[in-house]
Amino acid sequence: MSQGMHLQDEEENMEVSEDFLEFLQQSEQHRVEWKIRKVKKALDEEKQSEESEKDSKPKEHPDVIRSREMHQLYGEAAARIHAMETAVQLSFDRISTLYQPQYWPNIPLKLIF
Repeated sequence: MSQGMHLQDEEENMEVSEDFLEFLQQSEQHRVEWKIRKVKKALDEEKQSEESEKDSKPKEHPDVIRSREMHQLYGEAAARIHAMETAVQLSFDRISTLYQPQYWPNIPLKLIF
C-alpha cells in the first residue's frame, strides 16, 4: 500500500495562513460557547419543569375568585348583581344561537351630517 504513496516531510507542505489559524481558533471558541449554551438551556428547562410542578398545586377556582371580586365591588348586593349578569349573558347567548346575527361590518363608515 505504501508503494504508490510517498510521505514527504511535513515542514515542506505545511504552509498555514494566519487566516486559517484564526478560523480554527474561532470555530473552537464557537463550539465551546455552543456547548455552554446547551448546558444552560437544559438547566433552565429543568428549573422551569420544577417550578411548574410547584405551581401545579391546586389553585383557586375561577368562580371563587369571581365571587370574591364581586363581593368587594358590590358588597351585600353582589349575589343579586351576579345573578343579573348571568341572566343577561344567557339571554344574549340564546338569542345569538337562535337568530345567528351577522357581525358588524369591519369596513369604516363615513357618516357626514
